[in-house]
Amino acid sequence: MKVLAVSTAARASAMPDVPTVAESGLPGFQVSAWQNISMPPGSPPEAAARIGREIGKLMNEPEMRKRVTDMGANIAVNTPEAETRRVKD
Repeated sequence: MKVLAVSTAARASAMPDVPTVAESGLPGFQVSAWQNISMPPGSPPEAAARIGREIGKLMNEPEMRKRVTDMGANIAVNTPEAETRRVKD
């Protein structure tokens, strides 16, 4: 099997030599999956910030980074504000 391209906006860290579909001739093409942890509206901002910090710490632990990247995923930890914008977009 030969991998021709990845569908994400950026190259996959597990396959840095494999181009994206956009790089391969279909500009703007992007398909990706992402996970999000949400809280109910009106939740204290301090709680969201703390949960975000703890998730950031977890995702930066070497063992966790290895497990995630070994699955071919890229890690991106956002602030609660950035994630809110992403969901709205």
